[in-house]
Amino acid sequence: MSNSNAVKTELQSFTDSLTGSEVTKRNYGDHARLFLKFLRGRDPSIELARRFVEKCKSNGLENITVATYIAAMKSYLRFKGFPAEEIIKIKSPPVPVKLKQALLEEDWEKFLAVPDNLRDKAIAYILLYGRCRVGGLLSLRVEDFDKNKETITVREKYGEEHTRKINPGTVKLLSKYIREFKLKNDDLFVELSRRRVEQLVKEWAKEAGLSYWKEVTPHALRRGMGRSFYYKTGKDIGKTRILLGHKSVAATIHYLGVSLEEVEEDYGDFYK
Repeated sequence: MSNSNAVKTELQSFTDSLTGSEVTKRNYGDHARLFLKFLRGRDPSIELARRFVEKCKSNGLENITVATYIAAMKSYLRFKGFPAEEIIKIKSPPVPVKLKQALLEEDWEKFLAVPDNLRDKAIAYILLYGRCRVGGLLSLRVEDFDKNKETITVREKYGEEHTRKINPGTVKLLSKYIREFKLKNDDLFVELSRRRVEQLVKEWAKEAGLSYWKEVTPHALRRGMGRSFYYKTGKDIGKTRILLGHKSVAATIHYLGVSLEEVEEDYGDFYK
């Protein structure tokens, strides 16, 4: 496939077959282009894929960069119909997982003190005590709030619904917000863009004087609640999974950043 137009057409067909954001599709297309350039008109094969991996490693690229190229190449091989059992044999170099920032519990009070109006306070409290993702926050309507049961029903990933317990402080705040703004049942609690919510959260973190404010996202509040609950329950991963609405314990373990070292330390403490 040496013809540039043929390569362009092939990459377009490949990216059209992908799911995900336009940015992800574009990145995968750019990385797959490197593999096609390496092929120099040859038909793709598992052996050539392995040689491409070795070439990337020999060029002195960082593991994370090599792993990114390999992920795109594997996706392209799947697109070309190669068996999954063969593709999985192509190994990526180890990449250290950077634990994403959580809003630390010792910073909750000063963070929550920054929003200076009812709407902004409602956003902060729903993200933290409601364990909401941004999508869940922005889809939340007044009718989803049950004052008597102290719950909110959140619609989040893949259209799933989760009814979540919230603390009395959040119940009181949301009740006041509804009352003062005369919100109706089908009104949204928050009518902002995802980007604006992200900006507000970062601004509050900066104003609160958090040293890690640049890393504070709306999801950092949900993550902070998850980690706090995990340790308050004596590291009960099952309860934490339910609290966060994860489908699997594995997702929760990854989310919390539970390490092998921590498990081994606990084992040593319990069984002396």
